[in-house]
Amino acid sequence: MTVQDLPPVPEDELPPQEETTPEETPPEETPPPDSLAEAPAPPEETAIPQEETAPPPVESEPSPGKMRLFLRKALRWLIGLFIVFALGYLTAFFSLYQPLTNKYNRALDEAQKAADQVASLQAELEAANAQADALQAQIETLTTERDALQEEVDAAELHFYTLRALADVQGARLALAGEDLDTARVYLSKTPAYLETMQSLADADMQDTLDDMQQRLALVRGELDDDPDTAGTDLAILADWLRQFETALP
Repeated sequence: MTVQDLPPVPEDELPPQEETTPEETPPEETPPPDSLAEAPAPPEETAIPQEETAPPPVESEPSPGKMRLFLRKALRWLIGLFIVFALGYLTAFFSLYQPLTNKYNRALDEAQKAADQVASLQAELEAANAQADALQAQIETLTTERDALQEEVDAAELHFYTLRALADVQGARLALAGEDLDTARVYLSKTPAYLETMQSLADADMQDTLDDMQQRLALVRGELDDDPDTAGTDLAILADWLRQFETALP
């Protein structure tokens, strides 16, 4: 079925058409003939549009008044921060650093005083040691002199007691020659003590000789009553030993 086969629509059923007045229809503008002639022919290929880069935004420079106001505010902040830091520094200095510094200085002073005392005591100790060394040397010198003097005294005493023993033996011989036995006993009464003293003063190499003298003296004292002649002979031997002993002394 085609459009031609459709039945015609009656006119009374058609919607009314608005009539256009000449004022309502805008006039059609006809291009001038020159523009039609000069219009270029469209290109055969459509050009690809290129994206245009936008220029960088130009920063607007702040005005001098705003800059001055900003600098004033910044300066105020800087001054405030400086005051805060200064107050903090002063507080820390007077509350922490200064007491520690004073304590450290006092400790240094005490350490210096202690070091001075130690140095003074060290000097006194060295002086005392020097005096002690000098006294020790003096004592050693005096001890040496004393020992030398003691040796001289011992030698003199040994000479003295040797001569005393020899004198007693010679006196006993004279009394025995006169047949005075009592006087001979008196002379020989102290001779044993002299010989003992001589043993305490003599050197070790003289002890055997002094022992022989003690034994010979004991024989003489036992022979006075029973055998005076033998006693006289033993006294002569003892006298010879005493003379030899005295001669050998330094």
